[in-house]
Amino acid sequence: MSDKAASSDPTSVIVKDTEIYKYICPSLLPSCPTSSICPYKFHEVTPYKWEVIDTTTPLSQDDGKLLEKQYSNPDLNVGSLSKFSLDFTTMTITSSEDDSFPLGTKIMRKSTPTRNICPDEVNASGWTWYWQRDDIAVNWSEMEVKGGGNETCPFQYLEQNYQNCKSNGNPDDDFERKFTIFGAKRQEYRVSLDFNKMELSMAGDPEKYQVKRRPDTFNRFNWVTFGDLDPDGNFRFPITARELESYFISGAKNFSINKFSVNLDTREFIDARKMPAKMVRIRREAFKSGQLLELENSYPSTWYAMPKSRIFVTFNVPKFTQEFDMVEKKVYPLEIMSLRRIQNPASYKSYLRIKERMEWEASCVEGVTLEEKWLFHGTKDVNIKLICETNFDPTLSGSANGATHGRGTYFTNVVATARGYSNLTSSRVFLCRVLVGRKILGERGKFPPFALCGPVTMVDNLDNPTVFVNPRIHSFLPEYIVEFPPGR
Repeated sequence: MSDKAASSDPTSVIVKDTEIYKYICPSLLPSCPTSSICPYKFHEVTPYKWEVIDTTTPLSQDDGKLLEKQYSNPDLNVGSLSKFSLDFTTMTITSSEDDSFPLGTKIMRKSTPTRNICPDEVNASGWTWYWQRDDIAVNWSEMEVKGGGNETCPFQYLEQNYQNCKSNGNPDDDFERKFTIFGAKRQEYRVSLDFNKMELSMAGDPEKYQVKRRPDTFNRFNWVTFGDLDPDGNFRFPITARELESYFISGAKNFSINKFSVNLDTREFIDARKMPAKMVRIRREAFKSGQLLELENSYPSTWYAMPKSRIFVTFNVPKFTQEFDMVEKKVYPLEIMSLRRIQNPASYKSYLRIKERMEWEASCVEGVTLEEKWLFHGTKDVNIKLICETNFDPTLSGSANGATHGRGTYFTNVVATARGYSNLTSSRVFLCRVLVGRKILGERGKFPPFALCGPVTMVDNLDNPTVFVNPRIHSFLPEYIVEFPPGR
Protein backbone atom coordinates (compact mmCIF):
# COMPACT_ATOMS: atom_id res chain seq x y z
CA MET A 1 0.00 0.00 0.00
CA SER A 2 1.49 3.32 -1.00
CA ASP A 3 1.39 6.41 1.17
CA LYS A 4 -1.39 8.85 0.48
CA ALA A 5 -0.10 12.35 0.17
CA ALA A 6 -1.25 14.93 2.67
CA SER A 7 -4.17 16.96 1.41
CA SER A 8 -6.19 19.94 2.50
CA ASP A 9 -9.32 18.02 1.57
CA PRO A 10 -10.76 16.86 4.92
CA THR A 11 -12.31 13.81 3.29
CA SER A 12 -9.05 12.26 2.12
CA VAL A 13 -7.88 9.95 4.88
CA ILE A 14 -4.11 9.79 5.18
CA VAL A 15 -2.74 6.28 5.72
CA LYS A 16 0.94 5.43 6.00
CA ASP A 17 2.53 2.08 5.20
CA THR A 18 3.56 1.62 8.82
CA GLU A 19 -0.02 2.07 10.03
CA ILE A 20 -1.29 -0.97 8.17
CA TYR A 21 0.05 -3.13 11.00
CA LYS A 22 -2.56 -1.65 13.33
CA TYR A 23 -5.39 -3.33 11.48
CA ILE A 24 -6.92 -6.76 10.97
CA CYS A 25 -6.96 -7.87 7.34
CA PRO A 26 -10.45 -6.95 6.04
CA SER A 27 -10.61 -10.14 3.97
CA LEU A 28 -10.86 -12.09 7.27
CA LEU A 29 -10.04 -15.76 7.70
CA PRO A 30 -10.24 -18.05 5.86
CA SER A 31 -10.98 -15.77 2.89
CA CYS A 32 -7.61 -14.01 2.69
CA PRO A 33 -5.90 -15.87 -0.19
CA THR A 34 -2.43 -14.56 0.62
CA SER A 35 -2.33 -14.63 4.41
CA SER A 36 1.35 -15.64 4.34
CA ILE A 37 2.38 -12.60 2.29
CA CYS A 38 -0.54 -10.28 3.11
CA PRO A 39 0.65 -6.80 4.15
CA TYR A 40 -1.72 -6.88 7.12
CA LYS A 41 -0.14 -8.29 10.25
CA PHE A 42 -3.31 -9.56 11.92
CA HIS A 43 -5.70 -12.17 10.54
CA GLU A 44 -8.90 -13.02 12.40
CA VAL A 45 -12.30 -14.56 11.66
CA THR A 46 -14.11 -11.42 12.86
CA PRO A 47 -13.51 -7.73 12.02
CA TYR A 48 -12.59 -7.08 15.66
CA LYS A 49 -10.39 -8.70 18.33
CA TRP A 50 -10.24 -7.95 22.07
CA GLU A 51 -6.91 -8.78 23.70
CA VAL A 52 -5.43 -8.51 27.18
CA ILE A 53 -2.08 -6.70 27.28
CA ASP A 54 0.82 -8.05 29.38
CA THR A 55 -0.81 -11.32 30.36
CA THR A 56 -0.62 -14.84 29.03
CA THR A 57 -4.35 -15.47 29.59
CA PRO A 58 -6.27 -14.83 26.35
CA LEU A 59 -9.90 -13.80 26.04
CA SER A 60 -12.23 -16.34 24.49
CA GLN A 61 -14.09 -15.54 21.29
CA ASP A 62 -17.39 -15.50 23.22
CA ASP A 63 -15.98 -13.01 25.74
CA GLY A 64 -14.74 -10.84 22.89
CA LYS A 65 -18.15 -10.94 21.23
CA LEU A 66 -19.87 -9.91 24.47
CA LEU A 67 -17.45 -7.01 24.97
CA GLU A 68 -17.99 -5.91 21.37
CA LYS A 69 -21.76 -5.89 21.85
CA GLN A 70 -21.45 -3.85 25.03
CA TYR A 71 -18.94 -1.46 23.47
CA SER A 72 -21.30 -0.90 20.52
CA ASN A 73 -23.90 0.48 22.94
CA PRO A 74 -23.10 4.14 23.75
CA ASP A 75 -25.21 3.98 26.91
CA LEU A 76 -22.63 1.67 28.49
CA ASN A 77 -19.43 3.08 29.98
CA VAL A 78 -18.38 -0.22 31.52
CA GLY A 79 -18.23 -3.68 29.98
CA SER A 80 -18.94 -6.65 32.23
CA LEU A 81 -17.77 -10.24 31.91
CA SER A 82 -17.94 -13.01 34.49
CA LYS A 83 -14.19 -12.53 35.00
CA PHE A 84 -13.87 -8.74 35.21
CA SER A 85 -15.33 -5.31 34.46
CA LEU A 86 -13.74 -3.02 31.87
CA ASP A 87 -13.81 0.78 31.75
CA PHE A 88 -14.40 1.60 28.08
CA THR A 89 -12.93 5.10 28.45
CA THR A 90 -9.53 4.05 29.81
CA MET A 91 -9.68 0.44 28.54
CA THR A 92 -8.52 -0.83 31.94
CA ILE A 93 -9.93 -3.51 34.24
CA THR A 94 -11.66 -1.83 37.20
CA SER A 95 -12.85 -4.93 39.08
CA SER A 96 -11.86 -8.57 38.78
CA GLU A 97 -13.05 -11.97 39.98
CA ASP A 98 -10.09 -13.77 38.42
CA ASP A 99 -6.45 -13.46 39.52
CA SER A 100 -5.40 -13.87 35.89
CA PHE A 101 -6.85 -10.41 35.20
CA PRO A 102 -5.52 -8.07 37.93
CA LEU A 103 -6.86 -4.56 38.46
CA GLY A 104 -5.42 -1.96 36.12
CA THR A 105 -4.73 -4.46 33.35
CA LYS A 106 -5.01 -2.87 29.92
CA ILE A 107 -7.30 -4.26 27.23
CA MET A 108 -6.71 -3.64 23.52
CA ARG A 109 -9.29 -3.68 20.73
CA LYS A 110 -8.04 -4.37 17.21
CA SER A 111 -10.22 -3.97 14.15
CA THR A 112 -10.22 -3.86 10.38
CA PRO A 113 -9.54 -0.46 8.73
CA THR A 114 -12.41 2.00 8.76
CA ARG A 115 -14.72 2.44 5.80
CA ASN A 116 -13.07 5.78 5.08
CA ILE A 117 -9.75 4.03 4.52
CA CYS A 118 -11.14 0.97 2.71
CA PRO A 119 -14.51 2.02 1.27
CA ASP A 120 -14.77 -1.03 -0.99
CA GLU A 121 -14.14 -3.63 1.72
CA VAL A 122 -17.28 -5.37 3.00
CA ASN A 123 -15.65 -6.08 6.37
CA ALA A 124 -14.26 -2.58 6.92
CA SER A 125 -15.12 -1.20 10.37
CA GLY A 126 -17.90 1.31 10.75
CA TRP A 127 -18.04 3.87 13.54
CA THR A 128 -21.01 5.86 14.80
CA TRP A 129 -20.74 9.17 16.63
CA TYR A 130 -23.12 10.04 19.47
CA TRP A 131 -23.77 13.13 21.55
CA GLN A 132 -25.90 13.94 24.58
CA ARG A 133 -28.79 16.00 23.32
CA ASP A 134 -31.18 17.77 25.64
CA ASP A 135 -34.10 17.84 23.19
CA ILE A 136 -34.88 14.12 23.18
CA ALA A 137 -35.64 11.53 25.84
CA VAL A 138 -32.82 9.06 25.20
CA ASN A 139 -29.43 9.61 26.75
CA TRP A 140 -27.20 9.28 23.69
CA SER A 141 -28.31 10.22 20.20
CA GLU A 142 -26.63 9.45 16.91
CA MET A 143 -24.88 12.55 15.60
CA GLU A 144 -25.80 13.45 12.06
CA VAL A 145 -23.41 15.90 10.42
CA LYS A 146 -24.06 18.20 7.52
CA GLY A 147 -20.95 17.94 5.37
CA GLY A 148 -19.09 20.94 4.06
CA GLY A 149 -16.97 21.52 0.99
CA ASN A 150 -16.96 18.98 -1.82
CA GLU A 151 -16.97 15.75 0.16
CA THR A 152 -19.04 12.96 -1.32
CA CYS A 153 -20.07 11.29 1.92
CA PRO A 154 -21.24 13.73 4.61
CA PHE A 155 -22.49 10.84 6.75
CA GLN A 156 -18.83 9.86 7.36
CA TYR A 157 -17.55 13.43 7.51
CA LEU A 158 -16.87 13.27 11.27
CA GLU A 159 -14.94 10.03 11.01
CA GLN A 160 -12.84 11.38 8.15
CA ASN A 161 -11.81 14.45 10.13
CA TYR A 162 -11.10 12.35 13.21
CA GLN A 163 -8.88 9.93 11.28
CA ASN A 164 -6.91 12.75 9.71
CA CYS A 165 -6.33 14.46 13.06
CA LYS A 166 -4.99 11.22 14.50
CA SER A 167 -2.91 10.34 11.44
CA ASN A 168 -1.29 13.76 11.23
CA GLY A 169 0.03 13.55 14.78
CA ASN A 170 -1.50 16.87 15.73
CA PRO A 171 -0.67 18.38 19.14
CA ASP A 172 -3.40 18.17 21.78
CA ASP A 173 -4.48 21.78 21.20
CA ASP A 174 -5.08 21.20 17.47
CA PHE A 175 -7.89 18.67 17.62
CA GLU A 176 -10.81 21.07 17.37
CA ARG A 177 -12.90 21.18 14.22
CA LYS A 178 -16.12 23.00 13.31
CA PHE A 179 -19.20 21.22 11.95
CA THR A 180 -22.88 21.73 11.33
CA ILE A 181 -25.04 19.04 12.92
CA PHE A 182 -28.77 18.34 12.91
CA GLY A 183 -30.92 18.41 16.03
CA ALA A 184 -34.60 17.66 16.55
CA LYS A 185 -36.92 18.58 13.67
CA ARG A 186 -33.84 18.87 11.44
CA GLN A 187 -32.74 22.24 12.85
CA GLU A 188 -29.05 22.97 12.32
CA TYR A 189 -26.43 23.72 14.98
CA ARG A 190 -22.99 25.15 14.28
CA VAL A 191 -20.67 23.41 16.72
CA SER A 192 -17.01 22.98 17.62
CA LEU A 193 -15.87 19.46 18.38
CA ASP A 194 -12.68 18.67 20.26
CA PHE A 195 -11.52 15.22 19.16
CA ASN A 196 -9.02 15.02 22.02
CA LYS A 197 -11.44 15.82 24.86
CA MET A 198 -14.42 14.36 22.97
CA GLU A 199 -16.50 17.43 23.78
CA LEU A 200 -18.89 19.49 21.69
CA SER A 201 -19.71 23.16 22.20
CA MET A 202 -22.18 25.51 20.53
CA ALA A 203 -21.95 29.22 19.90
CA GLY A 204 -23.65 31.14 22.70
CA ASP A 205 -24.07 28.03 24.87
CA PRO A 206 -21.61 27.67 27.78
CA GLU A 207 -22.44 23.99 28.26
CA LYS A 208 -20.09 21.29 26.99
CA TYR A 209 -21.75 18.24 25.45
CA GLN A 210 -20.06 14.86 25.71
CA VAL A 211 -19.34 12.94 22.51
CA LYS A 212 -18.76 9.22 22.00
CA ARG A 213 -17.39 7.20 19.11
CA ARG A 214 -18.49 3.58 19.09
CA PRO A 215 -18.36 0.74 16.53
CA ASP A 216 -21.53 -0.19 14.69
CA THR A 217 -20.73 -3.92 14.67
CA PHE A 218 -23.94 -4.88 16.46
CA ASN A 219 -26.08 -1.84 15.70
CA ARG A 220 -28.76 -1.83 13.02
CA PHE A 221 -30.99 0.63 11.24
CA ASN A 222 -34.34 0.67 9.51
CA TRP A 223 -36.25 3.21 7.46
CA VAL A 224 -39.98 3.30 8.12
CA THR A 225 -42.95 5.48 7.33
CA PHE A 226 -44.87 6.99 10.21
CA GLY A 227 -47.40 4.27 10.95
CA ASP A 228 -45.70 1.84 8.52
CA LEU A 229 -49.12 1.05 6.98
CA ASP A 230 -51.90 3.35 5.88
CA PRO A 231 -55.46 2.80 7.22
CA ASP A 232 -56.18 0.33 4.42
CA GLY A 233 -53.10 -1.74 5.22
CA ASN A 234 -51.19 -0.56 2.14
CA PHE A 235 -47.42 -0.46 2.31
CA ARG A 236 -46.24 2.94 1.21
CA PHE A 237 -42.51 2.65 0.93
CA PRO A 238 -41.14 2.03 -2.59
CA ILE A 239 -37.62 0.66 -1.92
CA THR A 240 -35.88 -1.43 0.69
CA ALA A 241 -34.38 0.06 3.83
CA ARG A 242 -30.91 -1.01 2.71
CA GLU A 243 -31.33 0.69 -0.65
CA LEU A 244 -32.43 3.89 1.06
CA GLU A 245 -29.55 3.62 3.53
CA SER A 246 -27.11 3.46 0.62
CA TYR A 247 -28.54 6.74 -0.72
CA PHE A 248 -28.31 8.24 2.78
CA ILE A 249 -24.68 7.22 3.31
CA SER A 250 -23.67 8.40 -0.16
CA GLY A 251 -24.88 11.90 0.69
CA ALA A 252 -27.84 11.97 -1.70
CA LYS A 253 -30.46 14.53 -0.72
CA ASN A 254 -33.09 14.14 -3.45
CA PHE A 255 -33.79 11.31 -5.84
CA SER A 256 -36.73 9.73 -7.67
CA ILE A 257 -37.65 6.10 -8.14
CA ASN A 258 -40.83 4.37 -9.35
CA LYS A 259 -42.89 7.59 -9.35
CA PHE A 260 -41.71 8.39 -5.83
CA SER A 261 -39.69 11.52 -5.07
CA VAL A 262 -37.59 11.19 -1.91
CA ASN A 263 -36.15 14.12 0.06
CA LEU A 264 -33.75 12.95 2.75
CA ASP A 265 -33.22 16.46 4.10
CA THR A 266 -36.86 16.90 5.06
CA ARG A 267 -37.43 13.16 5.66
CA GLU A 268 -40.38 12.82 3.31
CA PHE A 269 -41.31 11.35 -0.03
CA ILE A 270 -44.01 12.13 -2.56
CA ASP A 271 -46.17 9.31 -3.90
CA ALA A 272 -47.17 10.32 -7.43
CA ARG A 273 -48.69 7.00 -8.48
CA LYS A 274 -52.13 8.56 -8.09
CA MET A 275 -53.30 12.14 -8.32
CA PRO A 276 -53.40 14.16 -6.23
CA ALA A 277 -49.94 13.14 -5.06
CA LYS A 278 -49.46 12.26 -1.38
CA MET A 279 -46.65 13.42 0.91
CA VAL A 280 -45.55 10.78 3.44
CA ARG A 281 -43.15 11.36 6.32
CA ILE A 282 -40.36 8.84 6.92
CA ARG A 283 -37.82 8.34 9.67
CA ARG A 284 -34.53 6.52 10.14
CA GLU A 285 -34.43 4.23 13.17
CA ALA A 286 -30.92 3.49 14.40
CA PHE A 287 -31.12 0.80 17.06
CA LYS A 288 -28.36 0.50 19.62
CA SER A 289 -27.31 -2.99 20.65
CA GLY A 290 -29.07 -2.78 24.01
CA GLN A 291 -32.38 -2.04 22.29
CA LEU A 292 -32.19 -4.92 19.83
CA LEU A 293 -33.84 -8.27 20.05
CA GLU A 294 -31.18 -10.97 19.93
CA LEU A 295 -31.76 -13.00 16.78
CA GLU A 296 -28.56 -15.02 16.37
CA ASN A 297 -29.70 -18.44 17.54
CA SER A 298 -33.43 -18.84 17.99
CA TYR A 299 -34.76 -17.03 14.91
CA PRO A 300 -34.31 -17.54 11.15
CA SER A 301 -30.92 -16.46 9.83
CA THR A 302 -32.61 -14.23 7.25
CA TRP A 303 -34.19 -12.02 9.93
CA TYR A 304 -32.81 -8.55 10.54
CA ALA A 305 -32.32 -7.15 14.02
CA MET A 306 -35.42 -5.35 15.30
CA PRO A 307 -36.34 -3.20 18.30
CA LYS A 308 -37.71 -4.97 21.35
CA SER A 309 -40.58 -2.49 21.58
CA ARG A 310 -42.18 -3.55 18.27
CA ILE A 311 -44.66 -6.45 18.09
CA PHE A 312 -43.79 -7.05 14.47
CA VAL A 313 -41.65 -5.48 11.77
CA THR A 314 -41.80 -5.97 8.01
CA PHE A 315 -38.77 -5.71 5.74
CA ASN A 316 -38.54 -5.56 1.98
CA VAL A 317 -36.77 -8.59 0.52
CA PRO A 318 -34.47 -7.45 -2.32
CA LYS A 319 -34.52 -9.14 -5.70
CA PHE A 320 -31.69 -11.46 -6.72
CA THR A 321 -31.39 -12.89 -3.20
CA GLN A 322 -31.91 -16.55 -2.30
CA GLU A 323 -34.90 -15.58 -0.21
CA PHE A 324 -36.57 -13.73 -3.09
CA ASP A 325 -35.75 -16.52 -5.55
CA MET A 326 -37.36 -19.11 -3.25
CA VAL A 327 -40.65 -17.20 -3.18
CA GLU A 328 -40.46 -16.37 -6.89
CA LYS A 329 -40.31 -20.08 -7.76
CA LYS A 330 -43.43 -20.75 -5.70
CA VAL A 331 -45.53 -18.13 -7.52
CA TYR A 332 -44.14 -18.75 -11.03
CA PRO A 333 -45.17 -17.68 -13.67
CA LEU A 334 -46.66 -14.68 -11.84
CA GLU A 335 -44.53 -11.57 -11.47
CA ILE A 336 -43.76 -10.30 -7.97
CA MET A 337 -44.07 -6.54 -7.62
CA SER A 338 -42.80 -6.47 -4.02
CA LEU A 339 -41.98 -8.98 -1.30
CA ARG A 340 -41.97 -8.24 2.42
CA ARG A 341 -40.78 -10.51 5.21
CA ILE A 342 -42.86 -10.50 8.42
CA GLN A 343 -40.89 -10.68 11.66
CA ASN A 344 -43.08 -11.36 14.69
CA PRO A 345 -41.04 -13.05 17.43
CA ALA A 346 -44.06 -14.01 19.57
CA SER A 347 -45.89 -15.66 16.65
CA TYR A 348 -42.72 -17.45 15.57
CA LYS A 349 -42.12 -18.92 19.04
CA SER A 350 -45.78 -19.96 19.35
CA TYR A 351 -45.53 -21.71 15.99
CA LEU A 352 -42.42 -23.63 17.09
CA ARG A 353 -44.12 -24.73 20.32
CA ILE A 354 -47.20 -25.98 18.45
CA LYS A 355 -45.00 -27.70 15.88
CA GLU A 356 -43.15 -29.59 18.61
CA ARG A 357 -46.46 -30.59 20.21
CA MET A 358 -48.00 -31.75 16.91
CA GLU A 359 -44.87 -33.74 16.01
CA TRP A 360 -45.20 -35.59 19.32
CA GLU A 361 -48.92 -36.20 18.71
CA ALA A 362 -48.21 -37.56 15.22
CA SER A 363 -45.53 -39.91 16.56
CA CYS A 364 -48.10 -41.46 18.92
CA VAL A 365 -50.45 -42.49 16.10
CA GLU A 366 -49.40 -45.15 13.62
CA GLY A 367 -49.45 -44.01 10.01
CA VAL A 368 -49.79 -40.29 10.82
CA THR A 369 -47.04 -37.88 9.82
CA LEU A 370 -46.72 -34.13 10.11
CA GLU A 371 -45.67 -32.09 7.07
CA GLU A 372 -44.60 -28.46 6.91
CA LYS A 373 -45.86 -26.88 3.68
CA TRP A 374 -45.59 -23.45 2.08
CA LEU A 375 -49.17 -22.37 1.31
CA PHE A 376 -50.96 -19.15 0.36
CA HIS A 377 -53.71 -17.20 2.10
CA GLY A 378 -55.65 -14.38 0.46
CA THR A 379 -57.40 -11.59 2.35
CA LYS A 380 -58.38 -7.95 2.02
CA ASP A 381 -55.75 -5.29 2.69
CA VAL A 382 -57.65 -4.04 5.73
CA ASN A 383 -56.85 -7.33 7.53
CA ILE A 384 -53.12 -7.42 6.80
CA LYS A 385 -51.85 -5.44 9.77
CA LEU A 386 -53.94 -7.38 12.31
CA ILE A 387 -52.74 -10.71 10.89
CA CYS A 388 -49.13 -9.54 11.10
CA GLU A 389 -49.68 -8.61 14.76
CA THR A 390 -51.73 -11.57 16.04
CA ASN A 391 -51.52 -14.31 13.39
CA PHE A 392 -54.68 -15.85 11.88
CA ASP A 393 -57.75 -16.45 14.03
CA PRO A 394 -59.28 -19.86 13.12
CA THR A 395 -62.65 -18.83 14.56
CA LEU A 396 -62.93 -16.03 11.99
CA SER A 397 -61.30 -17.67 8.98
CA GLY A 398 -63.41 -19.24 6.28
CA SER A 399 -66.04 -16.51 6.50
CA ALA A 400 -65.34 -15.43 2.91
CA ASN A 401 -66.45 -18.81 1.51
CA GLY A 402 -68.90 -19.90 4.18
CA ALA A 403 -66.48 -22.42 5.71
CA THR A 404 -67.21 -24.80 2.83
CA HIS A 405 -64.53 -27.29 3.85
CA GLY A 406 -64.81 -26.93 7.62
CA ARG A 407 -64.04 -24.45 10.38
CA GLY A 408 -60.49 -23.16 10.62
CA THR A 409 -57.92 -21.09 8.77
CA TYR A 410 -57.93 -21.61 5.00
CA PHE A 411 -54.82 -22.04 2.85
CA THR A 412 -54.20 -23.09 -0.73
CA ASN A 413 -51.30 -24.29 -2.83
CA VAL A 414 -52.71 -22.40 -5.85
CA VAL A 415 -51.63 -18.77 -5.73
CA ALA A 416 -54.35 -17.72 -8.19
CA THR A 417 -56.99 -18.98 -5.75
CA ALA A 418 -55.51 -16.90 -2.93
CA ARG A 419 -55.38 -13.81 -5.15
CA GLY A 420 -59.12 -14.16 -5.68
CA TYR A 421 -59.68 -13.12 -2.06
CA SER A 422 -57.36 -10.09 -2.17
CA ASN A 423 -58.03 -6.52 -3.29
CA LEU A 424 -58.26 -6.01 -7.04
CA THR A 425 -56.12 -2.86 -6.91
CA SER A 426 -53.30 -4.20 -4.74
CA SER A 427 -53.43 -8.01 -5.03
CA ARG A 428 -51.48 -9.04 -1.92
CA VAL A 429 -51.39 -12.55 -0.46
CA PHE A 430 -49.64 -14.18 2.47
CA LEU A 431 -47.12 -16.97 1.95
CA CYS A 432 -47.21 -19.08 5.10
CA ARG A 433 -45.66 -22.08 6.74
CA VAL A 434 -48.48 -24.51 7.51
CA LEU A 435 -48.37 -27.72 9.54
CA VAL A 436 -50.39 -30.38 7.69
CA GLY A 437 -51.37 -33.51 9.59
CA ARG A 438 -53.75 -36.36 8.79
CA LYS A 439 -55.90 -35.28 5.84
CA ILE A 440 -59.67 -35.71 6.03
CA LEU A 441 -62.46 -34.31 3.87
CA GLY A 442 -63.85 -31.21 5.49
CA GLU A 443 -67.56 -30.67 6.09
CA ARG A 444 -69.23 -27.29 5.74
CA GLY A 445 -69.20 -25.31 8.96
CA LYS A 446 -67.83 -28.16 11.10
CA PHE A 447 -64.65 -28.85 13.04
CA PRO A 448 -62.95 -32.24 12.57
CA PRO A 449 -64.38 -35.13 14.65
CA PHE A 450 -63.12 -35.03 18.22
CA ALA A 451 -62.47 -38.78 18.23
CA LEU A 452 -59.66 -38.51 15.66
CA CYS A 453 -56.23 -38.82 17.24
CA GLY A 454 -53.21 -36.85 16.18
CA PRO A 455 -52.98 -33.62 14.15
CA VAL A 456 -55.75 -33.21 11.56
CA THR A 457 -56.02 -31.01 8.47
CA MET A 458 -59.25 -30.76 6.48
CA VAL A 459 -58.92 -30.69 2.68
CA ASP A 460 -61.13 -30.43 -0.39
CA ASN A 461 -59.77 -33.57 -2.06
CA LEU A 462 -57.88 -36.48 -0.51
CA ASP A 463 -55.96 -37.42 -3.66
CA ASN A 464 -54.98 -33.98 -4.94
CA PRO A 465 -55.91 -31.32 -2.38
CA THR A 466 -55.75 -27.62 -3.22
CA VAL A 467 -57.48 -26.31 -0.09
CA PHE A 468 -56.10 -26.93 3.41
CA VAL A 469 -58.00 -25.99 6.58
CA ASN A 470 -56.29 -25.96 9.98
CA PRO A 471 -58.51 -25.55 13.06
CA ARG A 472 -55.66 -25.27 15.57
CA ILE A 473 -54.33 -21.83 16.41
CA HIS A 474 -50.63 -21.15 15.68
CA SER A 475 -50.33 -24.27 13.49
CA PHE A 476 -49.41 -21.79 10.74
CA LEU A 477 -47.11 -18.81 10.43
CA PRO A 478 -47.46 -15.92 7.96
CA GLU A 479 -43.90 -15.40 6.69
CA TYR A 480 -44.20 -13.13 3.65
CA ILE A 481 -46.55 -10.63 2.04
CA VAL A 482 -46.35 -11.08 -1.72
CA GLU A 483 -47.66 -8.22 -3.84
CA PHE A 484 -48.53 -8.74 -7.49
CA PRO A 485 -49.38 -6.20 -10.19
CA PRO A 486 -53.03 -5.04 -9.94
CA GLY A 487 -55.71 -7.16 -11.59
CA ARG A 488 -56.18 -10.88 -11.82
